[in-house]
Amino acid sequence: MSDRDYLPLSATLVKTLTDKLYEKRKTAALEIEKMVRELIAVQNYEQ
Repeated sequence: MSDRDYLPLSATLVKTLTDKLYEKRKTAALEIEKMVRELIAVQNYEQ
């Protein structure tokens, strides 16, 4: 799949979410949480 399929998430971030190691999944989840907080801060509800 291409990056467009996961917008606004990158393919790398999605792959990390499915990683076997908990720490990698946790890091990816925290990155998504950060992105969501930033989008809410600028009131960008489209993504």
